[in-house]
Amino acid sequence: MAHQIHNNMAPAGDDAARRRAIAVLREEEAKAAAAKAKGIKRPRGFVSRGGRAATSERTGKGDAPERGKHGTREWFERAALGPLLWRRTTREELGMIPHEFKNSDHYVKSFEPVLMEEAREGVRKTWKESLAEGSQFACTMASELKSTGGGWRRVRFQIHDSEDAETLRALCPDHSVVIACERQVTEDDPWPHDESGLNLPIAAAGFCERVNAQAQTIDFSFWVTAEVDTATNPSTPGWREWHELSRVRERSTLEAFEGVRRLVRGDRGDALIGGHAVAEDGEFAAAPNPISPYARTWFIAPAGKLHSWENAYEALHYHRRLHAPMRRAMLKPPKDGMPRVRNVPAPPLSGEIAENQRYVDFLEKNFNEPQLAAIKWAAAHTLRSYEREGTFLFFIFVRAIRLTSCFVHRRRGSRGSVSVYDGARPARDW
Repeated sequence: MAHQIHNNMAPAGDDAARRRAIAVLREEEAKAAAAKAKGIKRPRGFVSRGGRAATSERTGKGDAPERGKHGTREWFERAALGPLLWRRTTREELGMIPHEFKNSDHYVKSFEPVLMEEAREGVRKTWKESLAEGSQFACTMASELKSTGGGWRRVRFQIHDSEDAETLRALCPDHSVVIACERQVTEDDPWPHDESGLNLPIAAAGFCERVNAQAQTIDFSFWVTAEVDTATNPSTPGWREWHELSRVRERSTLEAFEGVRRLVRGDRGDALIGGHAVAEDGEFAAAPNPISPYARTWFIAPAGKLHSWENAYEALHYHRRLHAPMRRAMLKPPKDGMPRVRNVPAPPLSGEIAENQRYVDFLEKNFNEPQLAAIKWAAAHTLRSYEREGTFLFFIFVRAIRLTSCFVHRRRGSRGSVSVYDGARPARDW
């Protein structure tokens, strides 16, 4: 795969750049030798993000420590549009969702892989629909690739046609997902469902930050993993061939934007350039540099939005903050199972809530009919876990509705999202 990618790129020899790269390698090797003499071990094989961040702090090179903790929108965006987008997760890897859960962490870890794969598949599907409709817009780089921190890169494209610029502005609002591909995709079915996407043309999935139709420009940002310059280690437990193929694809995409070969570290810590070891005399037989990034034509296609998936992801992680009775009812449903709610009218709001017209208007404005029904059923399910009656029971009912509606986090301009789970089947986003 790596050989095919490199061969598809035209040579653009630059001896001075290669000499500078060798000098950098020699400097890093000297630092590594000094660290080894002090008994400091260097990272090998798969480098953890924490380890890479610490290395960046010590050497002053590479990206700053990555921002965006697990459970945040930024973490979700990285996971949805990162290297795993180009490989479909198998059903066996996803596993089955259990009927009961040990705790909130078990609950989140059970649903999160399914939710992430559904989000990625939504991006793939929308991108393929754009390709089928011929919505691919030619452009070239108008600025150099810049790092904006946390692994994110940003570049400005110049759109070739003024009509395409107007169309892109209509199809791609700010922070919508787009995919920039190195060539125009003309195949009828470029990505069959049962095949890997690692053999597709070089492409980057990211966000359309802004389209200026008058200037015919589009600002595009995408994310790159901290381990992009590290070769995978086949001896690592759980290693698969697609790990290396995915790493090579990500690195080749970054090289296409930068126009130079990346400096790569092998699994034994030896220095590599473009996947080839550097000889003792400073010479190496590396693959030729890719063509100039400004001479390359990219084709941008819309790939939908992540808003609804982000809402569902945040709602999933808010499980830890739910009212304790709601949380326990979700972790261990009644043994007789959840009531069948499809095509069954949802229970009505209590009289006290129905009389609060302002709150009723809030629910109807921010949630559609299936979502509001899911909120009502969630409250009813919580009540089923209690045998008490009276004021406390009414408090639980009100609390359930309010928490369910409030914890479905909404971004301005988008409607709330509620995920309904039925047994061991994957979550369905309404």
